Amino acid sequence: MNIVKTTTAVAGLVVGAAGALLLGAGTASALTPVVNPELQYVGAVLDPSETRVAADIQAGNVINAVFGDRWTVGLDPKSVWNTGEWTPVTGDQFIDEAASHGGRVAVYLQTPDLHGNVFTAYSRW
Repeated sequence: MNIVKTTTAVAGLVVGAAGALLLGAGTASALTPVVNPELQYVGAVLDPSETRVAADIQAGNVINAVFGDRWTVGLDPKSVWNTGEWTPVTGDQFIDEAASHGGRVAVYLQTPDLHGNVFTAYSRW
């Protein structure tokens, strides 16, 4: 599958997951879209409530199903998974940990030749 088809498929998964999060979070949802054409990425920042919903529906399993180990993660400095280098954290563990601390996650699709991987996620609390 070429990169355009892969990116389109991934974008569809992200949009679907975002829709599920919005429905699960209810009308008070504050999902913040992020678009940067210059740096070639799109994504969303989930507030703590949305991060909790993502953990509850095990949205992190989608990260592993689609990307396996081919994604970049930026962990909160206090994360038990933060080694400063490669970490074995799964998508589910990543989201669950942020939610357990009342934190938030951000997810991005990006141009791999500019960013290394097509998917990057960050956690903060």
